[in-house]
Amino acid sequence: MGALLRNQLPQDLKTPQASRILRRRIDQFAEELGFNRQRLCAWGLAQAVLSAWWSIEDHGYGWEQAMACAELLSAQRH
Repeated sequence: MGALLRNQLPQDLKTPQASRILRRRIDQFAEELGFNRQRLCAWGLAQAVLSAWWSIEDHGYGWEQAMACAELLSAQRH
C-alpha cells in the first residue's frame, strides 16, 4: 500500500498537484477498502521513510523523493 501511495507522483513534490494527488489516493483507498484515513497516512509515512532508508543503505543517494513524500504524508495526517 505504501508504494501505491508514493509511486508515480510528480517529480517536484513541492507542487500543490502532488499534495492533491496524494490526498485523492488516500481518499480512494479509504473509501473503496474501508480503511481508516489516518492509519493509511501513518502506514504510507512509515513506508516512505523505510524506502528512503533503503536508498541510503543501498546507494547513499536517491532518498530525497521518498522523504519528500513522507513530509507530504505527514501533512495529510492533520
